[in-house]
Amino acid sequence: MKRFFLLGCAVLAAAAAVRYPFLSVRPMHTDEAVHAVKLGRLIETGFYQYEPLEYHGPTLYYLAGLGARLAGVHSLEELTEGMVRGITALFGTLAVLLPLLMGEALGRRAVFFSSVLLAFSPAFVFYSDYFIHEIVLVFFLGCFLGGLCKYLKEPKTRWAVFTGLSAGLMFATKETSVLSFAAAALAFLLLWRPSAGKPFSFRPVHIVGGLASFLVVWLLLFSGFGTHWQGLADSIRSLWLYPTHAARQSAHFHPWWYYLDLLTWVEFFEPLSWNEDGIAALAFFGFFIVLHERPDSKSFPSSAFLGLFTLILTIFYSIIPYKTPWNVLSFLYGMSLLAGTAADRFLRWSAGPKEQWIAAAVLLIFGLFSPLIQSLFLMTKYAASPSNPYVYGHTTPDIFQMTEKVRQAAEACGEGEHLYIQIFAEGGDYWPWPWYLRNFKTVGYWNRPDPDCPAAPLILADARLEPAILEYLYELPPPGYRHLYLPFFDKPVYLRPSLEWRGYIRKDFSDRIRLVGPKTSSRAE
Repeated sequence: MKRFFLLGCAVLAAAAAVRYPFLSVRPMHTDEAVHAVKLGRLIETGFYQYEPLEYHGPTLYYLAGLGARLAGVHSLEELTEGMVRGITALFGTLAVLLPLLMGEALGRRAVFFSSVLLAFSPAFVFYSDYFIHEIVLVFFLGCFLGGLCKYLKEPKTRWAVFTGLSAGLMFATKETSVLSFAAAALAFLLLWRPSAGKPFSFRPVHIVGGLASFLVVWLLLFSGFGTHWQGLADSIRSLWLYPTHAARQSAHFHPWWYYLDLLTWVEFFEPLSWNEDGIAALAFFGFFIVLHERPDSKSFPSSAFLGLFTLILTIFYSIIPYKTPWNVLSFLYGMSLLAGTAADRFLRWSAGPKEQWIAAAVLLIFGLFSPLIQSLFLMTKYAASPSNPYVYGHTTPDIFQMTEKVRQAAEACGEGEHLYIQIFAEGGDYWPWPWYLRNFKTVGYWNRPDPDCPAAPLILADARLEPAILEYLYELPPPGYRHLYLPFFDKPVYLRPSLEWRGYIRKDFSDRIRLVGPKTSSRAE
């Protein structure tokens, strides 16, 4: 037992070591920036309002808000990438321990292998440092599955309550949690055999306890702890509003094999191989293993339940046209449990020392070394590269240069954080600028130039709007009110790989900056 505990601590430390050093390497994704700004408003006002079509559930904001309070942060301006991503990194790190809840269903060595696979999985490592809801959802999914398997093995009130709390936190994290609930219910129904002497039945007191704990979480979080009761109704409305909203987002529609292609290396002609082949291949064998290994008739087949749950959830996500790469985490977690089981059984079935050494070598290469190397590359050199399969419409590193140039210009011209800046972006596609300019007091955001609003000394804009901006600067103002503007950036810069960005600075401000000269400063976290 002591040895197993020490191994668990080592895996936990290793998981933290490949997550925490890289919190600020990658620029903030649009979604991360939106969530971080919304978190800042919660910290400043203490008020949260659930919106059924955007931003998902409140759990991420309250958890991050608690972390910010403990760190002494009281405003959006004080937040950093390291702070907000540190919360998801914490849950991504702790998630490697969740397979321990499956020890009785899968076996101690199997859950240890599952933990190792989760610790170094490129997808889990990459999205642990992503300030979005997905890793928190998967953490509570692991709690839900673990609590449910514990309850199916030993029907006691504490496990019913734990499962209900976990389900409530899942629902309060993201609307897609209903897919996991549906997959779990269907997997249970497929395995439950009332005609075989009812090997398992729910007790009414346990149903009440689990449901009550779910409702407590739902009432507290969606109502903003009693400050926004409309959030309760909106959370129910989201069950049909969210799918309807997603059905209109055709830019995110992908074929049914999108996730399977993401997890496996089938593009052999590509120079770089990014994949989860170790988990995917082992999970394939693990699925048939857990279906074949059936316990006695008096026990519910929890391992088979996990296998069916993973298969059904994978099918659910695959048939839905709306797809984003981080959604893979929910069923990849289930795959890791099956993969750990397969690894354990392969070692157990190895006939002699030679076969065991071969099996161990294969597991180390595809379950540890390959994922670890991929994770380190994806977190550093390819952190924002389009060749990274988990990068999805991501902000380019140019944002660091653009932000630093804005800060230097504001300081050099003497305006500092009070420099008036206008942001123009077609379709309101200006994120993550509100995050990177959070320290500036007077920043305005528009879809297009507004003739009724005077031009700011500094304008940052989507390159597609340049004709409209030139008209705004040189044709619409009456004579005597026109200023000369100069290019702000020395070379082409991109907010995202396909979205070029331009800058325009008024000449008198540019002259003031040249007189002072640029000041060097390091990029803040």
